[in-house]
Amino acid sequence: MVRALQTITLMRFLDKDFLVSKSSRVLLCSHEINAMIILCAITVNAIQRRSNVDVVVSSALCVLSVMEIFFKLNRLIYLRKSIARMLELVLNDRTHQQGTMEEMVCHKYHRLARKLVWYTIIQYMLAGASIVVFPGHLRELDRKEPPLGITLPFVDNNQPSWYLVNYIMQSIVIFIIALMFAGLDGPFYIFIAYSAAQLEILINYSQSIGERSKCDEDNRRIIRKIFSVHTRLSSFLGRCSELYRAIYLVQVVSSVLLICVALFHVQYNPSRSHSYGLVCTSVFKMWMFCYTGQLIVSKADEFNIAVTSNCWYALWNRRDLRDILFLQLNAQRHYGFSIGGFGYLCFETFTKIMKTAYSFYAFLQQVMD
Repeated sequence: MVRALQTITLMRFLDKDFLVSKSSRVLLCSHEINAMIILCAITVNAIQRRSNVDVVVSSALCVLSVMEIFFKLNRLIYLRKSIARMLELVLNDRTHQQGTMEEMVCHKYHRLARKLVWYTIIQYMLAGASIVVFPGHLRELDRKEPPLGITLPFVDNNQPSWYLVNYIMQSIVIFIIALMFAGLDGPFYIFIAYSAAQLEILINYSQSIGERSKCDEDNRRIIRKIFSVHTRLSSFLGRCSELYRAIYLVQVVSSVLLICVALFHVQYNPSRSHSYGLVCTSVFKMWMFCYTGQLIVSKADEFNIAVTSNCWYALWNRRDLRDILFLQLNAQRHYGFSIGGFGYLCFETFTKIMKTAYSFYAFLQQVMD
C-alpha cells in the first residue's frame, strides 16, 4: 500500500536506487521546483491582493501546508537509508512463526497497520475533495472562485480559460499533496504496528512467568525470550523515535498554526471560507498520530504492570529472581515517539495542541476586534 502511494506520487524514496538513477533525480528536482513555484505564486498573489483578508488568510494556509510537506519530504529523503533498513527489519521479522499466540498477535497488528493507512488515505482525500467542490457548493463558479481562493498572478483570472486552468491546477495539486501525505505517513504506521505487536507479545510472555503448569526450565526459557525481544524492541523504538523527533516537532507546530489560522478564517467569513476541510484534516491528522503514539505508551505501561504482577514470587532460583528484578527495572522505562524532545505523541499532547491552537485563535480574534 505504501509503495503504491509513493508510485502514484512519483516519489519512491525508499527504493535502493533512489537518487542513483537520473530519472529519480529529475523527479525529485521537479517536485522541489514545483513547490518553490507554488510558494512564489502564492506569495505574489497575497501581495497583489493584500487588502482582501480572505485571500491573505488562504495564502497563509497554503504556505503552511506546502512548507510542511516540503520539510517532511526532504527530511524523510535525507533519512531514507535508515528508514529502509528499519522497514526491512520489520518485513523480515519471523516472530509470527514461533507459535500460535505470536501468529495471532502479529496478524492483529498487521490488520491495524492496513486500517491506519486506509484511514489516512480516506481522510486526506475527503479533505481534498471538500476543498475542490467548495466553489460549486457555494454556486460561485460563475464568479470565478478557485478551490483555494487563490488566483494566478499576472493573468486575468476572470477569463473562462484562465479560470479553468487555475481550477484544474489547484485541484491536481490538492490531490497530489493529499496522496503524498498519506504515502509519507505510511512507514510510521508500520513501525507503530510492529512495536505494539512486540509489546503485546512481551505482555503475554510476562503474564505466564511462574505459572504452576511451568517448570523451572520453562520459566528460564520465557525469561530469555523476554530479554531478547525487549532488547531488540528498545533499540528499534529508540532509533525510530530519533528519526521522527524533528519531523513531528515541525508537524505539531504547523498543525497548531494551521488549526489556529483556519479557525480564524472560518470565524471571519463562515459562508465563504475554504478552511473547513483544513480544520478537520489538521485535527484528525494530529489525533491519528497521538492515538498511535498513545498505543505504544499504553502497551508499555501494560508490560510494566505484567512484569510486576505475575507469579514471579513462585521462582526459587536466585539467578531467575535477579533476572526478574532487572527486567522489572527496565520495564519502567518510558517508551514513545518524541516530539523534538519536548514531549511524546499521546492523548495528553493532543489536548495541549488543541488548547494551544484555540489560545492563538482567541488572541487573533481579539486583535481583529
